[in-house]
Amino acid sequence: MSERGVFEGAYKNHIDPQRVERTLMQEMDSIGWMSVNIIGTKAEIEIKEKEYKPLIEDQNVPANITASRDGIIQSVRCRRGMIKTMTGSAVKKGQLLVSGIVDNSLGEISFVDANAIVMAETHREESFYTELTGESLRAERFFERQNLKFLWFCLPIRYCSASETYTSRYVTEKVFINDTALELGTITEYGTQYVTKPYNLTPQQGRQRLLVDEALFRVFSLSHCEEICAQLEFSETEDDISLAVTYSCVEDIANKEKIIVN
Repeated sequence: MSERGVFEGAYKNHIDPQRVERTLMQEMDSIGWMSVNIIGTKAEIEIKEKEYKPLIEDQNVPANITASRDGIIQSVRCRRGMIKTMTGSAVKKGQLLVSGIVDNSLGEISFVDANAIVMAETHREESFYTELTGESLRAERFFERQNLKFLWFCLPIRYCSASETYTSRYVTEKVFINDTALELGTITEYGTQYVTKPYNLTPQQGRQRLLVDEALFRVFSLSHCEEICAQLEFSETEDDISLAVTYSCVEDIANKEKIIVN
């Protein structure tokens, strides 16, 4: 954006939003839709990534199934390929689990795109940490600002000042006539202002914060696991608390690797 003249301190009358939108969309193929709005002294850039067609797996390309993690095999459901491991065996990351090189009773060899679901018990360790005293951002107040948009003009209807530290979400409402959207409507900004405030946690509050962090880790990093068993261990000092967690998971460790055939 700065290369196109949109930067802090730029003279806004020299900025052509439509030209900026056109040139960037032509240069960056990943942008599917873009809007540059100058509202007062603020530039708002909205970008939507281009939606690509899902990648269709080419079953004509031969591939092996290898282990994505260390683990102990629980089950192997093989659709194509030759199984190279068995239930109860320990495997290392990168080890061959299902081969895409298949031979028949006549000794003939064929190359296939191996496909399998390999469930295994895996282990991983994570640690979480928090200080008992410090500073953090906290929501102080909520505000709402509204602008009337007509063509490329934005006129403030409702104004509310905010500090530099805030988050916003925007709701755009357009006027429709006979199912046709006009370049007339409102843009409403719903914001939350934050301030830096000191905090002083008790050991119990510190442990509770770490348990929340650990729960979020499960949601975002272990959601693909079918079973999760965790062993938690807290350690405390006068200034901080740490949480060490050992996870035992049951997950699919199948990793597809193409076979290069000369």
